[in-house]
Amino acid sequence: MTGEAKNMPATDLLATYPDLKHIAVKEGTVPTVTIRASKDEGGWHMDLSGKPKNISGEIFGLPFTEGEGTFRANRDEAALEQLQLKVREMPLTVTGKIRSGRGTPLPPGYDLSFRASGFKTQALSSGLFLKDGALNFEGRLTGTSLEPKLSGSFAADSLEVDPLSLSAVKGGFFWDFGKLRLQNAAARCAGTDVTIDGDIDLKTGEYRLIVGGHRLDAAQLTENKVTGLLFMSLELNGKNQQNSASGTGSFALQNGRYYYMEAGRAKNEEIRFLQGDIIVENSNFATRGAEMKLGRNKYSVSVILNEAGKAEIKLGEKRSWSLF
Repeated sequence: MTGEAKNMPATDLLATYPDLKHIAVKEGTVPTVTIRASKDEGGWHMDLSGKPKNISGEIFGLPFTEGEGTFRANRDEAALEQLQLKVREMPLTVTGKIRSGRGTPLPPGYDLSFRASGFKTQALSSGLFLKDGALNFEGRLTGTSLEPKLSGSFAADSLEVDPLSLSAVKGGFFWDFGKLRLQNAAARCAGTDVTIDGDIDLKTGEYRLIVGGHRLDAAQLTENKVTGLLFMSLELNGKNQQNSASGTGSFALQNGRYYYMEAGRAKNEEIRFLQGDIIVENSNFATRGAEMKLGRNKYSVSVILNEAGKAEIKLGEKRSWSLF
């Protein structure tokens, strides 16, 4: 027996499924639902299929809109075939199955895969506005609505966090009670590997990022004004709004050279050490307590970002002098 239903609300279709907890459909319709009914020794069975339009709602704290795709569903499970969503205007593709758990003591269960390319970081939090930064990622959602297991991997060709230019960015992530946590994330920066750790609250958009690296090529960070190998660590905390990042860190360099102009002539001096604290307020980079020893003279210094996003050293007052 076959029939059709017209313009069925998507919420009515999901009414046969218990609370999915972290997935909620709030709007959308299925223009035509094909209904196939059959009967056997176990009684009547009903299979539904259709192509939903303009589905919107929330998935693990993130709002989605413009959902379209194909589904097949019965009493036991719903199969999603290439469901296309937009998370804050960024495309996301979801495929797989959701088990209803009906007739069993189990809650609804997931076996879903998802993927995205060119996904702008600000779709996760407005505070993660990283110029043209975009991620490619894929993952899986398994487990049940009460104990979901969401994990995956991501990659990006480049991300700019001035004065750091990150390339070959890659790592993993997993969902942990409302937060998406990074796992084994790393990137290339200034000729070496840097580690990236942190998490983001998908509901509030608040985030924490920790970047650390050893033996960074200072010349690449300063447009060749400073040479030598640099140690750097930085922890950033931000909100779901642009220019909200704040944080602290430190940097240190030993045995390098400082290149500068004096009276129209290019000069350079030996750097015995360069060190200080990093301060970020409202996404603005600055330093505190920084000092540099050039030859026998120790100076206070400040490090600012120039228009190109590179670090630039400004010499301050001479603090001390030594024989060695």
